[in-house]
Amino acid sequence: MDRPQLGNRDEILEDFGATASSVGTTVTASGTANTKGSYAQLVATTTRRASAVTLYIQLISGVADFLLDLAVGAAASEQVIVENVMLNRASIANGIAICRIPVEIPSGVRLSARVQSTTVSAVVQVRGSLHCPGINSLGGFTRAEGVGVATADSGGTNIDGGATANTKGAYAELVASSARPYKAFYVMFGNMAQAARVAANFLVDVAIGAAASESVIVSNIQVAGEGQEGIRPPIVGPYYVPIPSGTRIAARCQCSGTTDTTQRDIDVALLGVY
Repeated sequence: MDRPQLGNRDEILEDFGATASSVGTTVTASGTANTKGSYAQLVATTTRRASAVTLYIQLISGVADFLLDLAVGAAASEQVIVENVMLNRASIANGIAICRIPVEIPSGVRLSARVQSTTVSAVVQVRGSLHCPGINSLGGFTRAEGVGVATADSGGTNIDGGATANTKGAYAELVASSARPYKAFYVMFGNMAQAARVAANFLVDVAIGAAASESVIVSNIQVAGEGQEGIRPPIVGPYYVPIPSGTRIAARCQCSGTTDTTQRDIDVALLGVY
């Protein structure tokens, strides 16, 4: 199917991952920086088929970047269905990210999550809601994956607003040739683990096509950077703009400031859904 189809029946929401402390399940990064940690179970068995999942991800550790996976399957046999959701946290306490992802999740499966971070043994708390459709109501996709993420530093692809304020900088390539035909995507933004980010506003373009012949498919996504909060919002979308397999994807931005690294630079990646 090309995209989720709306019908005439309301969704039923099934909660998972919440704890008695009114937060989500603790998921801990590896003792090695930028390496996925162990899976943490969010629910032992889902009771209904879902066509989408909303994740609530609370970022507990200090200044850090994160890549989070959501998986189905028994312990030691997990299969990732949402790979490398990019998140960032600056110095503000308990930053939270919310993202609704239209992927199919069968009934009767175990859900778990794992995370990597620039900070050793960093902690996030994860809970969520399954969107369980009525008859002829909603259909979802198979999987979602990060495009342009950098697992070596738990971030994305750096884009630079350049030395002239409020003027689009050069494109940075997210991927030379997309691995799959994406039916929709989210745009994710990272803080580059900056503890001393200088406040600034950004307008970001996503484009496809060969270098020097890029065609913008989403223009002027507005995000902001600030020393306390990092980059907000961390995730924007979905955009139901199809991207064929084998496509070069790039991004560029303009910035209200010109200070290199700590102000005019941010990380960008897509979460492609197929």
